[in-house]
Amino acid sequence: MKPLPIKKIIFKSFSLPIKEFDNFINIVIVPYVIILPFHLYVIYYDDFVLRLLETEGFYKYWMGSLRTQIIQYLLIFPIFSCLLANWHRYVFFEGKKPWTYKPLDFSNYTFKFIWKSILVTLVFVVPTLIAGFAVGYAIGYLGLADSISGFIPALILLYFVLLVIYFVRVSIILPATAVEQDNTFKKTFQLTKNNFWRMFLIYIACVLIFLFFFIILFVFEIYFPSEGHLIRLMLQGVMGSIFIIYLYTYLASCASLIYKHLITE
Repeated sequence: MKPLPIKKIIFKSFSLPIKEFDNFINIVIVPYVIILPFHLYVIYYDDFVLRLLETEGFYKYWMGSLRTQIIQYLLIFPIFSCLLANWHRYVFFEGKKPWTYKPLDFSNYTFKFIWKSILVTLVFVVPTLIAGFAVGYAIGYLGLADSISGFIPALILLYFVLLVIYFVRVSIILPATAVEQDNTFKKTFQLTKNNFWRMFLIYIACVLIFLFFFIILFVFEIYFPSEGHLIRLMLQGVMGSIFIIYLYTYLASCASLIYKHLITE
């Protein structure tokens, strides 16, 4: 098997939404128009009404309020999954059949894509919760706080290392699901064996998107410095939503191109 062409995949993933802008907009526009009002409401409610960051701290702000969690998981996530499943198919099949354009793609493979996305998360989150409860029990009930405290930074570091390895290795399960091919965990780990670092370098190139977004935010802060203004907050929300769309379509493009390479070479 030929090694993954890192530069080629990165360049193509960055350039696809630009080179094939018309098709990109056609795939994105309907889900985006549906998602945007809910996304702006989440920002309005948590940032402007509850002011979660100021009153509850970063962790609570990052998690979101109960109302916004319901909106995120029950409304935004399914529609966003339609967009990503459709984009995976478009990239994998290069815009040709069996891919067909659908403004809102609620096909059977989309529901499988949604379930697989949830399953991928649960496979990592459930053991994490069990381990977290075990550590909490050891600290709180067995009186091992002094013994364990020195290991906590190392445990946190180990957790993030395992998190990155797991999600990089398992990422191609999503395009496999979208294009209706073998999407088992076993097959996924077989295909990605000895490819972690190349896949990691491809995905980590998304920092360029973050850098570009931070530059835009910096310019925005110069021209719209007013804090707590609702219109300013909504403009930030629109910019943030565009950034999220491009970021996730980049990552989806990477996953699809990696998967296609691994099964064809």
